[in-house]
Amino acid sequence: MSATLLDAVLRPRAVAVVGASSDPSKRGHQAVRALMESTYDGRVYPVNPRGGSLLGLEVHASLDALPGPADLALVCTPAATAAEVVAACGRAGIPAAVLLAVGFGESGEAGEALERAVADAAREYGVRVVGPNTSGLMNLSVGLNLIGARGVRRGHLGLLVQSGNLALNLMLDAGRRSGG
Repeated sequence: MSATLLDAVLRPRAVAVVGASSDPSKRGHQAVRALMESTYDGRVYPVNPRGGSLLGLEVHASLDALPGPADLALVCTPAATAAEVVAACGRAGIPAAVLLAVGFGESGEAGEALERAVADAAREYGVRVVGPNTSGLMNLSVGLNLIGARGVRRGHLGLLVQSGNLALNLMLDAGRRSGG
């Protein structure tokens, strides 16, 4: 992955949150809230076909309706929508996507087919994908919080782990011990 693509994932200038929701129990709401409450100074574009507003931000009906470019899409929609969302990212010029959904290869043949469809769309449209079945990612050096956890502060420890559960427990422990 080139430095430019890595920056799109770890230092995005704008994040589109696909599946933004007014329901505080949904990841699409939690992600927008976490970005708004963090020190992230990039643009946040909530996306939901219903439109409206969320936490003072305009909700855009689709990725191609964004008012400016986005480097990264955080996809908070079900697995069945993932391939089309990845394709929409490519059509909108968004080079990277984080897929939170479960229900892919770990769930049997139907999930394996969905996973292949996502991989095919990513290849066809040149979109780099983090996930699926991920908790998200964080880069607190730029205030990027795509996990949705509240109250996580920047510190002197960096983590790169495959397990979201392990990462969360290590972050909580580090916060208790050193404040960040």
